[in-house]
Amino acid sequence: MINFNHQFKTTKYQNKWQYEIDNIDTNIRYVYKNEKDLSVLLRNYKKVFKITPAKLKTLKADDENIKLIVWIALKYTSITPNTLISELNIDKNDIDKILANNDNIFSKEIDKFFKPLKQDYLLNVKATLLAQEEFENFIK
Repeated sequence: MINFNHQFKTTKYQNKWQYEIDNIDTNIRYVYKNEKDLSVLLRNYKKVFKITPAKLKTLKADDENIKLIVWIALKYTSITPNTLISELNIDKNDIDKILANNDNIFSKEIDKFFKPLKQDYLLNVKATLLAQEEFENFIK
């Protein structure tokens, strides 16, 4: 188990870790931006908001959950509008209405959505940096 409180032995790795912490929002969104699979987004949504993908697919476009999924999908992933139209109960006009909202409308929910992803990302980065530091110390 990785301990978030573990201190790196070298300045090099302390700085790398601090960089990851300081840039977590940018880094996690960069990683997530490459996501093209709606089912991944829906699984993460279920973990955070406790609504199953099957239930989401029955909701209408005016439901706040659908609006948030569309917003996250189109602003933070590579999921296309056509994918959303074919998988969810919405059409192009619904998407246009949702996107017409200002950026701050879902700020709390978006932060809530990304929080567990950030934790997982930081755990993976810390494990990788620990292994790299140990390897470097071993070969010296």
